[in-house]
Amino acid sequence: MTELGNYLRTYMNVADADMEALSAYFHPTSLRKGEYYLKQGRVCDKLSFHRSGLLRVFAEQGDRK
Repeated sequence: MTELGNYLRTYMNVADADMEALSAYFHPTSLRKGEYYLKQGRVCDKLSFHRSGLLRVFAEQGDRK
């Protein structure tokens, strides 16, 4: 079983066939320091499972009054 499968199974009961289908949406990638997963103004079209490291998330909230 994959690391993703082990992680998900600690939180929910997922059948083997469903886990296989779900895992097909995830592909190994790496980000180096300073690289972006997603830049401002772009639409996110991917899922991620972070095995190690730190990922910072910033979100604009618009005008606060």
